[in-house]
Amino acid sequence: MNCTKSTNVITLHALNLHIDENTVRVNEIDTNGDMGVTDISTDEVYDFLIIKTTKKLQDDKQYTISMNYVGILNNSDIFALYLNIYTAENATRITQQLLNGFR
Repeated sequence: MNCTKSTNVITLHALNLHIDENTVRVNEIDTNGDMGVTDISTDEVYDFLIIKTTKKLQDDKQYTISMNYVGILNNSDIFALYLNIYTAENATRITQQLLNGFR
């Protein structure tokens, strides 16, 4: 994730996801520094997962967010799930993209 404005709050879409809150981690990519997680909450109206970090995320830095979760892909509005596996910097990388429409 690229941070565009300094903050200690991360908001993610989490519709139909069951997230293991004990596994949520936020790390700065350059240093692998742990940003600490102080609170995790949900917004049931908008299906958001809200993560509050101990340290403030800085603008123009990149972070990874990791967590264990289970989700069911049975929504009729979902049209495609793309899985891309490639090698970069001598490591295998996997990216996933879920699309609910084409433009």
